[in-house]
Amino acid sequence: MLINPKELVAGYPSLKIRKLFKVWECDYCTVPYIAKKMKISESATRKLIPSLIKLGYVKKAKREKGCWQLTETGLRYSQAKASYIKRETADKIVESMLKKVDEINKDESLDYCILYIIVFGSYLKKGSFVGDVDVSMEIRKKDKLFSQDYCSKSYDPKDKLKPELKESLYDILQQKHAWKNVIASSIRCNKKLEFHDHNDIVSCADNYKFLYLDPRMDEEKIREVFKGQMEEIKNGKFSLFR
Repeated sequence: MLINPKELVAGYPSLKIRKLFKVWECDYCTVPYIAKKMKISESATRKLIPSLIKLGYVKKAKREKGCWQLTETGLRYSQAKASYIKRETADKIVESMLKKVDEINKDESLDYCILYIIVFGSYLKKGSFVGDVDVSMEIRKKDKLFSQDYCSKSYDPKDKLKPELKESLYDILQQKHAWKNVIASSIRCNKKLEFHDHNDIVSCADNYKFLYLDPRMDEEKIREVFKGQMEEIKNGKFSLFR
């Protein structure tokens, strides 16, 4: 969610309302508490609350008389970003990133390459402005790239590791994590380009899009790998590729 820092919400600056929502105590707030946090009178607070209810940010607490709690919309507003960039700027960031991805995957000196990159968040929403360009990527070790076993959905840590993966599971993950950070730093062309874990994609209710798929791999297999990863994360299972 994006908010305009110059906008008024229920007659108050949007950033002040966001700050109030951020400190909303234990989901239940009283009029005196809200008045104190907003630095306004209790009389003004009693006028503010109905406006926030009408906007869908606040509702009456069911179990606590005289208390109020945030709605899901109010919770999202508390985490909303107040800075944004033009759509054209975001598109240029993506274009620049994809050029760097192509360079990295052609660099023979690197042990790892990028299998795919997913974009999600405000970039996929309609509008002239977006927040950050939120992406998540998957990398593969080049000497394992075309291995049938290595491209399977996942590995159960209780099972015996495949012959191709003789290193310990911990070493594999540590090495991959380090390379992922190196590659992310290499393709981060703007501070508005944010890299996330796959877990963050799950919270977006499947609202995501593939920005890049390694052309050396079968597209359907890559999508199958990604789908398997998402299912594992949703079910709280371990995945080597997380």
